[in-house]
Amino acid sequence: MSIYAFIDAVARTSLHRHADVEALLRQPMKLTDENDFYRFFTLDGVQLESGMRATNVELREPRLGTSARSALLTMAVVGNCLEADDLAGRYPGWHLFEAPTGRSPDERISYESRVSETSVRFGFNQESPSCLVNLTFEQD
Repeated sequence: MSIYAFIDAVARTSLHRHADVEALLRQPMKLTDENDFYRFFTLDGVQLESGMRATNVELREPRLGTSARSALLTMAVVGNCLEADDLAGRYPGWHLFEAPTGRSPDERISYESRVSETSVRFGFNQESPSCLVNLTFEQD
């Protein structure tokens, strides 16, 4: 699956049920922690087309019957460079979400766009701001 098809598929999948995410990724996720509001799952990685891979996949699933509403899926993106300009042209409403403060060289630059009912954040390292390094999907 291409990175663009992957982003679109994740954005259209319910992140409120880890079983739906597992079905999309075609791999089981491991329950690593839980509290009164959320359950946390991880997955080592998912191979994508064009030499790209999603790694360190983490899901925060809200528990039913609690006040927790927001589901969150994060992952690192490694492999071939996917440039910010390519993403900005593909995702409408692309805007700056988080800018570096200058306090650390490890800070990220993040842009956000809405895909379906999902907020998708695209993260770039401050040192190499042209290549995508992180994806975050959030659903209320």
